[in-house]
Amino acid sequence: MTPSTALPDSDLRAVSRLLDDARQDGPGEVVPWALLEDLDQLIRADGVQMVDVDWAHETCVAQQYLAGGDRGVVMDIKGEDIAPYFWHCRDFLPCSDPLPPGEERHAARWSDFYTDLELRNTEAYRDFFQPERTCVWVLLPSPPGRARRVMFTRESTLDFTDRDVMLLGLLRPHLHEIYLDAERRRSGVPRLTTREWEILQLAGEGLLNGAIAHRLFISPATVRKHMEHIFDHLGVRSRSQAAAMALPLHPHVQTHRAT
Repeated sequence: MTPSTALPDSDLRAVSRLLDDARQDGPGEVVPWALLEDLDQLIRADGVQMVDVDWAHETCVAQQYLAGGDRGVVMDIKGEDIAPYFWHCRDFLPCSDPLPPGEERHAARWSDFYTDLELRNTEAYRDFFQPERTCVWVLLPSPPGRARRVMFTRESTLDFTDRDVMLLGLLRPHLHEIYLDAERRRSGVPRLTTREWEILQLAGEGLLNGAIAHRLFISPATVRKHMEHIFDHLGVRSRSQAAAMALPLHPHVQTHRAT
């Protein structure tokens, strides 16, 4: 059974709204704030955060969190300010980052690793994680030596459910896409060639490859190759996604029209 077929329609509709809200919101400092706000409604917790940790250099690259209605962002934390995390978490099973290839647990809970008693007896919990009692997270793709997670914590002993884990597994590729899209939007106009901008604008007007080729006096195969590069560069899978993402950032593309 796949995650989508096991979840109720109400959850699937909420996921769809969440993704739409995140794509329409500003990029935020790490991810759109609408993403964390909607995640907090989808999976009830005392806190939700997006965190990017560089284990190789013992640095918290970025952390954007929502807790009790408060928002916060920390960037590039290293040295004494973050050392306790790495000191305590090296031997804490849920934080064994980076995991060896092929052993990733994309969505998991503390209770998947420890009983409540075992958790409370770990040094990491006693000295660092209190008062949180439960946690669920999804691990996103990241460079070697890094760990990017979306995490939820609760101070109560009410554990996160299989439904919560299933939701995060379903959301994982979309959360990664939203994270990458936010990075692209913060960095400004995508770096496409003049020809690629021309092709993308015409595609945004609804023209198919043959019509674009005729308009620009090039072959349909050339148009197809340009579109493939555009998709790869923007990290999208469709013409409509590419146009919606990039064209608002570059509104003055000039196209060559046939006479």
